[in-house]
Amino acid sequence: MENTPKRYLEIDLLRTLAIAMMVAYHTAFDLEYYHNIPVLRSMGNGEWIFARTTAILFLLLAGMSMSISKKNGAARRWKRIGSIALCALGVSAVTYVWEPETYIRFGILHCIAGSLALLMILPSSPMLRGVMALVAIVLSNALTPVTVHTELLVPLGIRPSHFVSLDYFPLLPWSGVVIAGSVLAPYLLRTMHTYAHRKRNATSLLTFPGRHALFLYLVHQPILILILSIVLS
Repeated sequence: MENTPKRYLEIDLLRTLAIAMMVAYHTAFDLEYYHNIPVLRSMGNGEWIFARTTAILFLLLAGMSMSISKKNGAARRWKRIGSIALCALGVSAVTYVWEPETYIRFGILHCIAGSLALLMILPSSPMLRGVMALVAIVLSNALTPVTVHTELLVPLGIRPSHFVSLDYFPLLPWSGVVIAGSVLAPYLLRTMHTYAHRKRNATSLLTFPGRHALFLYLVHQPILILILSIVLS
């Protein structure tokens, strides 16, 4: 399709939505964690549902983006995965300095980088990928009772009983969500892309956060913590 824009507006719009949800959740988290204002506790089970919905949206979009970026070539896609992995390591380093007892060992960026690397080596068959996504989720449930005395298996969802982390998204089951996104992309984008392209002028401003999702993910928490500290001091 010669007239297809380089970026899919609907992907950027959904990323913008995910970013807005993430900022809202982390604002509530920071109010409770750092300022003892019980925002999340007042939400009950709604807090868990909102947090998981936000994460699932990010992970689905990661898989969808990988599916539509095949035309960019393997080298460019590996470079992107490497960038995400480096950012993930940076998050681990910063949170280790900030909160050494609960620092992020394998958060959502680690999960996205690992899952995208897995997609690079998996066969492209939608049926096989669908089975792999299901296996990741089912296997995770089977491994939930398993505990070990090492953190080496933390990326797979097998962890010591004392393990605590500010952000934890192991490959099992969450890589299954990314893989599912890569399977769903060709079906969901057919109609979404047509609509978004027609509304391009109206939606271009809303896509700006979605086009810079990784950068905003990295900087939003320090900014939120600073703003809340100033306002509530």
